[in-house]
Amino acid sequence: MPAGNFVYAYDWQQRRAIDEDNAVRQAGAYWGLAQLQRAQPEAATAEALAAAQAFWSDAARSTDSGRCWFVYPGAGEGRTGALALVLLSCIAQLRTPGTTETQRLAMEGWLDAGLTQCLHLQTSSGHFFDAIDASSGDGHGPVSPYADGEVLLAMAQSARYCGRHQLWSTVEQLAEAGYRDHVCMARHKEADSPVTKGYYQWASMSWFEMIGSGQCDAELWSERLIELACWMVDTHRVLCRRRNTAYAFEGIVCAFATARFRGDPRAQKLANVIRIGLRQLLRWQVGHGLANAFVRGAPEDDAQARGGVQ
Repeated sequence: MPAGNFVYAYDWQQRRAIDEDNAVRQAGAYWGLAQLQRAQPEAATAEALAAAQAFWSDAARSTDSGRCWFVYPGAGEGRTGALALVLLSCIAQLRTPGTTETQRLAMEGWLDAGLTQCLHLQTSSGHFFDAIDASSGDGHGPVSPYADGEVLLAMAQSARYCGRHQLWSTVEQLAEAGYRDHVCMARHKEADSPVTKGYYQWASMSWFEMIGSGQCDAELWSERLIELACWMVDTHRVLCRRRNTAYAFEGIVCAFATARFRGDPRAQKLANVIRIGLRQLLRWQVGHGLANAFVRGAPEDDAQARGGVQ
């Protein structure tokens, strides 16, 4: 959109945008765009990224002590997940050739101030408040497995790709706390735990970075990564779900790559799940050749709908 954020959802039957929004998912769209530019640089994507950067710059709040967070327009408070996803966007842009020096300076500043803010939001138990006071930047309310995983991934990528090596000990501590509480204890209470499901993809992507860094116990985290992917398949039964399950494949792909590299026989199982699951999702995409009968009903001349997934 002209302001630099994104249409949250679109009803192709009524040909209108949905009057709904979500700060964390808006930041996720920014991150997706940054990753697209890193994989396939194009002038149009760079222009869109600049607009998104300007949008989040306007939403930024900071302190003299060097902390920075973001308050989405119309929201009364900040969200830890949005902060982490903006930081992931910064990391992707810093890894992209062609990013201007002005942009790099801004991204480096956001990264350092945002990481400092993340540590400010950490509780004594090793988790993170989900909500951020708009004025002070203090965390409040409950902790969240989503926020824990999102911050963990931002810190792991910062340490691995952006020279923040001092974060590795913190990353390992956070990963252990998350595994203990969101995976082991949560599944002990409920086999198909919604807490574990919320933590799943973020933890998996984080552990994948830890394994690849050479800074952490690759044997330990590889086994945890693959085992949790099998839980997603066998206990959460991701292939039987009737809603959008893209969240699961962010983690399953990481587990597959790890299993294949290690020669683990579970790689074949995960490969089959990826093929089946992504094919199911593509059947829900407007304009795709595999689209099901309902999705094929979308008008072909509606550019706003094309490419969107139910």
